[in-house]
Amino acid sequence: SCDRIHTIVKTVRDAVPAGTPVTAKIRLGFEDRSACLDNAKAIEEAGATWLTVHCRSKTDGYKPPAYWDWIPRIREVSRIPIIANGDIWNVEDFLRCREVTGCDQFMIGRGAMSNPYLFRQIRQHESASEISLHDWQNTKALLPGFFAASTAHINEHFAVSRTKQWLRALSLKSPEAKHVFDQIKILRKPIEFRSQLENHCS
Repeated sequence: SCDRIHTIVKTVRDAVPAGTPVTAKIRLGFEDRSACLDNAKAIEEAGATWLTVHCRSKTDGYKPPAYWDWIPRIREVSRIPIIANGDIWNVEDFLRCREVTGCDQFMIGRGAMSNPYLFRQIRQHESASEISLHDWQNTKALLPGFFAASTAHINEHFAVSRTKQWLRALSLKSPEAKHVFDQIKILRKPIEFRSQLENHCS
């Protein structure tokens, strides 16, 4: 309920220093997408600094489309900055989302995992520069370093899981990534996984 949401956000707001931003992220609702309006008002009244909106309901899951058209309605009832999220997979999606929502801030998740050059491509479009293509040769060079960083952050077993997750996301846009993912997705031992990853990415 919006009362519970208000309580959660206000509890955090009261618990941290005044200069520390308190932010929230919501979906449009559980089933009823219009719930986002009362929820957004409750979040603002509780003292949040900004609000990110994933433009689907809980029951929508991740099925397209994202309902960007709800954000202008949220912005009518809320004065805090609203960040648009959902279904931004390429520059064209970004432009449509900006046009529909009127937002100037965006959160991109799965789109950036499937295309790690997406942020650069958006910046290049905004500066009228030539847009870089999603290039597998450059992308694959990042994978061993990602595995090493994930190992340092947690451990090698975590790194195996996270690298598989990223390869699966890359597979949505890259046949080459799908080929590598299909070859190593069954591997569980970190030393074997790392060896095969480095072999495929050399």
